[in-house]
Amino acid sequence: MTTSSWRGRAAVITGGASGIGLALATALAKCGAHVIVADLNAERAERAAASLRALGHGADARALDVRDQGAVQALLDETVAAHGTVAIWANCAGLAIAGEARDLSLADWQLVLDVNLRGTLHGSLAAYQQMVRQGHGHLINIASTYGLIPGGFNAPYITSKFGVVGLTESLRVEGADLGVKVLCVCPGFIRTPILTDSKAVNVSMGELMAKNPLPVASPEGLAAAILKAAARDQGMLLWPDYVHWLHRLRYHAPGVLFRYLVRHTRQFRSLRRAPEAP
Repeated sequence: MTTSSWRGRAAVITGGASGIGLALATALAKCGAHVIVADLNAERAERAAASLRALGHGADARALDVRDQGAVQALLDETVAAHGTVAIWANCAGLAIAGEARDLSLADWQLVLDVNLRGTLHGSLAAYQQMVRQGHGHLINIASTYGLIPGGFNAPYITSKFGVVGLTESLRVEGADLGVKVLCVCPGFIRTPILTDSKAVNVSMGELMAKNPLPVASPEGLAAAILKAAARDQGMLLWPDYVHWLHRLRYHAPGVLFRYLVRHTRQFRSLRRAPEAP
C-alpha cells in the first residue's frame, strides 16, 4: 500500500484543527485524500479546512465532541453516506491536566479519561465496525510515550494513554484477518498547544516544560512518519528515536528507568506550590 492509494478517499481526523491532528490532516490532504477536519472548536476547524481548500485540497469541517458517542457515530454515518466508505479514521483529539496526583480532583481525572480514552474508544469502535463491514480501512490512534512508560505529574494522561495502547493493539490483532489495518502512534514531546495551554494544578506548565530533559519535535515530522508507517501497515510507531530507548529501558533495565523517572519527578516537585487553604 502506498500513500497514493488514499487519493480521493475520505479521511476523518478528530482533533484535526491543531497540533498533531492538523499536521496529519494537512499531510493526508497533500496525498489527495478528502479530509474531514473534526474538532471541538468549530471555528478553528473551519479555518483549517478552508486553508486546505485554498490550496486546492478536498476538505470539510465538522464540529465534534468526541465524548459524545452519538455525535461520533453520526459523523461516521455522514462520511460514509457522502463518500461510500471511510478509508482512514485518525483519533487525534486529546488533552492533559498536569499536576501531582495528590493535588488533582476526580473531575480532573474524569475529563482527561473522557476525552483521551473514552473519546478514542468512541471513534475507534465506530470506524472499526464500519471498516469491517466494508472490508478495508485504516484506523490510526494517537497514544504517547506515556502509553508505554509511567511518569510523574501527569497521571490522568498517562492512565488514558496506556488504555489507548491496549485498545489499539487489541483491535490490530482482531482486524488482521478482516481487512482493517490499525496503527498505534506513540510520540514523544511534540510541539503542540498541549505543551503550553494545558491546565496545571499547583504548578506552571511553563516551568514543567523548562525541566523537560527531552527534545520537542515538530508535528509535521510526526505526520510524515505516521503516513510512512501506515503505508507499510506498521502496527506501532515510536517517534522520535529516543522513544525507542525509553521503551527498551522499561523491559531490559526497569530499575534504571524507575530511578530516572523518580529523579525527574523530584525536579518537578521542586516547582510545586502548596495548595491554597480552603
